[in-house]
Order: sequence, then C-alpha cells, then structure tokens
Amino acid sequence: MKFVIDAMGAPERSGGMRMYAEEIVKTWAEVFPEDDLIVIGNPWILESFAGLRAVKLRVVRNDSAWSRVWTQLIGSAITYYRQRADILLSISTIVSPLVMKHHRACIVHDWRHIKNPGEFGAAQRLYRQLWVLSARSSGTVICISAKTLTETRAYAKGANALVVSNGGDHARRWPVAAPTITASPVVVTFGHHANKRPELAISAVAHLIKEGIVVRLEVLGAAGDLAEDLKALCLAEGISEYVSFPGFVSESTYEAIIQNADIVALVSTDEGFGLPVAEARYFGIPCVVTADNGLSRIHGGSVIESRPSPIDLASAIQVALGVKDSSSNRAALPTWADTAKGIREAIVQLRRTAEMERLS
Repeated sequence: MKFVIDAMGAPERSGGMRMYAEEIVKTWAEVFPEDDLIVIGNPWILESFAGLRAVKLRVVRNDSAWSRVWTQLIGSAITYYRQRADILLSISTIVSPLVMKHHRACIVHDWRHIKNPGEFGAAQRLYRQLWVLSARSSGTVICISAKTLTETRAYAKGANALVVSNGGDHARRWPVAAPTITASPVVVTFGHHANKRPELAISAVAHLIKEGIVVRLEVLGAAGDLAEDLKALCLAEGISEYVSFPGFVSESTYEAIIQNADIVALVSTDEGFGLPVAEARYFGIPCVVTADNGLSRIHGGSVIESRPSPIDLASAIQVALGVKDSSSNRAALPTWADTAKGIREAIVQLRRTAEMERLS
C-alpha cells in the first residue's frame, strides 16, 4: 500500500511530536518494508529519514504557521492525489478534508487547548479550533492513550476513535551514553512549552536546598523570555548555581542527559502520554509526575505522583532520591512496532470499509 504521512504537525522543535513522527516512520519502514511511504514535513525530515529506501520525502521549507495550515489542508491532498496513494495519515489531528473520508486518518495526542486555553496564544487557539471538525470528519481517529480516547469522545462527539498506544521503547535506538560524575543528584525537567511548568520544579528544588537536600536541576527546552524569567526566579530563590538551562539540545545530547539523570520530573499541566516517562522507565530512572496531568492513569505505579505544589513536589523528589533500585522494566513497555501495526491495521480496516461501501 502507498501512504502519504503528513508530519507538518511536528515542527523541528516540537519535542514529543517530532519524536512520535520519527519513530512511526522509522518503525513502519522496518516492520512493513513492502509499503511505500511519502512523508511531508519541514527540513528536519531530510536528516531523520536519510537512508530509508521505502520513504520518499516532500520537504516544506517554510515553517510558518500559515504554511503549516496550507500544507495540511491543501498541500497534503495534492501530494496524495499526485502519488495515487491509498491513505493520507496525519501525525496530528488536522487532516485534509479534500481526501475522501475513508481514505484519511489522523492522530490525536491531547486536547490541552480546550482544557487549558490560557496556555496558548491567539494564533495557536485559532489553528486548534479546526481539531474538533477534523476529528469528527476523519475516517479514523487514532488516540495515543485511553486518557486521550476519553477526552476525544467528550470533545469531538461522533468521531470514529480508537486507541493505539504510543510505543515506549524508542530509547532502544539510543547509543549508550558515557556516565557523568556529579557532586549532587541531577533532576531533569522540561520547559519547551507553557504547560511544562518548569517554575514548579525550580520552586521545589529551592525548598529542598533550604532543607539541606542538595540536588541539581536541568531545565531542557526553555529559551528566550521564558528562560530569562526562570533565571530571575532562580536568582530570587537563591539557587542559580544549582539550576542550568541548556535550551534546545541536539538529539544525542538529549539522550545522554536522560540516561545520566537521577530523576526525571514531568510536572506539566496535562499530557496525552508522556514520552519522557517511557524513557525513564526504559533506563530504570525514577520519574516524578503531578496528579493533575493524568500520567499516573497512563503509567500506573511506574511513576511517583505529587500534588502540583512546590512543597509536595519536593517531597516526591525526596522519595525518588530514596529509590535505590529502580530497575528497568523494559519488557512492560509497549513497543513502537506494536504502535505501527495497530495504526496500519486500523487504516487497512478503513480501506476495507471504503471498498465495501463502493461495491454495495
């Protein structure tokens, strides 16, 4: 079969969205080498998918918001028809309505813009207003977790939605990182989106240090004004020497940072799956999450849950520091091969439905 995969919903610095797109395409090419894949995306796809013989690339060099919308709504359909493809699959919730319903599918990761609209700018909210309509009209809607499915059924009533869980074994591709020696335990958290709440982690670390429990905090992804505001918070808390802001780092640097972390703290307001949790589980690193982001519903007892307050988060980090043997439970993680198989199976069923309707 021939699939057009719209990866425009995964910009270069989109974190988990880009990782999702990379893993789906790479694993799909491995598990189903007989399929033809045409991937549409920004220039990062040239490096990420180099050498995949069954994958053709359509690069969109303009990475503006309007270019993304145009490509997802119109450009992807043009590619679909020119390539005489069987299915258009969007990595995000937006899939072109110009392709027949039973030949298009989309993937829903979260509904944060409905649950927490204040975390988004006006342009982002306008773009995401298309999500409900797209999900309702798509032939198949793939949800990345049972939590996301529940939310999809609530917000996009009538959508033909099902769960195909994210894989959790993508770290199998990572080279083993050289160990780093630090004077204090390292807590890794995130700041590349407004919902990641790095300020909560900073305040928790400040509380620990005041209590005589010294840890170091690495805030990944924070840049620009946000990074400056967070540095000002560290200065006010008197912990600037204990917090670092590497910003957006290369994949190899990110992989090394995670492998050398003593604790991963994912303290965001809401998550659809939480890929860093899977990475922590893969390497046997304790992972602290907040009670309001839904991650304990997805990962169960594999995470340490905290109420979203600095004092409670500090207590949870202290508990994680006491976990001396957090052995890896890789066997319990869903695989990306299962994810690719599940998505393809759902799409094949979509195509069968279209054929049956055509013949009836």
